[in-house]
Amino acid sequence: MTSTLSPAGEALGVAAPVRQTLPLDVFGIALGLAGLGGAWAAAAQLLGAPRWPAELAFAASAGFWVVFTAVYLAQSLRRPGKIRSDIEHPVSGPFIAFIPLVAVLLAQHYAEYAPDAGRWVVLAFVALLAVIAARLAAHWITGGLGGAEALHGGYFLPVVAGPFIGSIGLTAVGLHELALYAFGAGLFFWLTLGTGVMYRHIGGGQMPDSMTPTLTAFLAAAATGSIAWLVAHPGSGPLNTPQSLLTGVLFIMLFVQVALIGRYRRIPFGMQYWVFTFPVASTSNYLVRWLGRTDVDAWQVWAWAVLGVATAFICAIAVGSIGLLLRGAVTRARRR
Repeated sequence: MTSTLSPAGEALGVAAPVRQTLPLDVFGIALGLAGLGGAWAAAAQLLGAPRWPAELAFAASAGFWVVFTAVYLAQSLRRPGKIRSDIEHPVSGPFIAFIPLVAVLLAQHYAEYAPDAGRWVVLAFVALLAVIAARLAAHWITGGLGGAEALHGGYFLPVVAGPFIGSIGLTAVGLHELALYAFGAGLFFWLTLGTGVMYRHIGGGQMPDSMTPTLTAFLAAAATGSIAWLVAHPGSGPLNTPQSLLTGVLFIMLFVQVALIGRYRRIPFGMQYWVFTFPVASTSNYLVRWLGRTDVDAWQVWAWAVLGVATAFICAIAVGSIGLLLRGAVTRARRR
């Protein structure tokens, strides 16, 4: 069976999934849009922002998620063993968690309109996420990666950001005890896996440019963890000690990302830029919520500024992506 090398897989010398199959990283589009919807939902609650941007972002995310999931499942039915091979792939394996992650974010949002059904849907996709995360972790700790050089920030997705997002979803549907269980799981892997990934980046030599966007996972982990703890401990008073500690981690990870801008600018624009969208959206979501709990002067102005920058950034990537698709369609038409 013919296979290709993705840019990331080529850099690591690892074969990518079979040709003409939907790459799992396209679900990053749906994840980024859901993250933007969450930021606008927080702004609607705290800043009196209109609801339509949040609803539009969530609707677009749902549309992409349904289409991509249907295509992926159809391909998997035609190729027995595809899901297993995707999970065990050392480069793209963690990205299979995109499917339940986006579903949890969508379900917790739409649970506002159908609370009972929403609770069961959130539970179902959190359970699916837990199964996938456990399967991935079991594969990793039994030597399935073949070496620490395969580690990259994307490994945070299923076992760190995943449980934190699961915690957010469970809190949203009133399952506070389960939300804390999920938070604990994410915290464990954040500390353990984070150490391994950091060691690989520090001692594993220069990272290829194609893998550089995965460094944003450090920010996504801090942002989702901070949101998860904040929504699990609502109120209008001062932040508690754990929240302050998490916020400190978020800010240093944000400063690291700012320092990496020069490195990111070396990456040619492409669909891989959607990797940046969820960390940016989730960070803006948290900062809006955090500013609302502080005594910062003119905090509403700062919150609107953060939300505006995040929205403009993601919209620019969306417009650029449409341009790429149109140019690709024109090029193919000319070749015919």
